Amino acid sequence: MSKPILRIVQGFIGSGKTTYSKLLSEKTGSIRLNADEYCEDTFSKEELEQDWNNCFSKAISDLYILAENYLESGQSVILDFGFWDKKSRDYARNLAMKVGVDFQHIYLDTPDNIIIGRLKGRSGIIAARNLSNFDTLKRAFELPQSDEAVIIVRSDQIPPPSI
Repeated sequence: MSKPILRIVQGFIGSGKTTYSKLLSEKTGSIRLNADEYCEDTFSKEELEQDWNNCFSKAISDLYILAENYLESGQSVILDFGFWDKKSRDYARNLAMKVGVDFQHIYLDTPDNIIIGRLKGRSGIIAARNLSNFDTLKRAFELPQSDEAVIIVRSDQIPPPSI
């Protein structure tokens, strides 16, 4: 039996994280945990529109507990959270070390023009807010750093290569 793997999928809004994560889950048999889907299933539309940050934070917290349980039971997990800052990536990396599983950091490198096109195709207040605040949000996004072992996937490499 192979050692479980905790995979994190890092990428900006609209980079293709969920599409990639779904394909990777199918290919590897890993459990996929997605914070946006958790939010939609757990909170009302009004809660999400009025207090996205708190809803998302609660989702991340709950999903880390679930991920740890899956990993401890021998199941590989894909975290589809975005991982906008190094602190969040380090947290996931430390969880993998704590539980004693392997770790992979996958970064989706998607050009801004593709992301903007995808955002324009989405509906709702949150999508409109993301589009209107694109430049501000982009400045808040931290690219992988040189000390992070990362697998870089260009948006034109979806479906995932062998990992």
